Amino acid sequence: MDQKGHIQYVLAQLVTMDDITIEDYPHLPYGKKVIDQQDDYMIIYWDKKTKHVKYTFKGMDNYFFILS
Repeated sequence: MDQKGHIQYVLAQLVTMDDITIEDYPHLPYGKKVIDQQDDYMIIYWDKKTKHVKYTFKGMDNYFFILS
């Protein structure tokens, strides 16, 4: 699976698509910004260095989580 496919797969597993808006987040490779109805968000992207999908949440910009 390519990097874009990894991002799409993870998004489908993590969120209910009816309750969110997904925007491109071009600041990071294959980045997506997932916004919920309360304007909270997560940013999900492909980390070229570790070759994993990573994500972070609003207010936690210095922290990230890794998905294999």
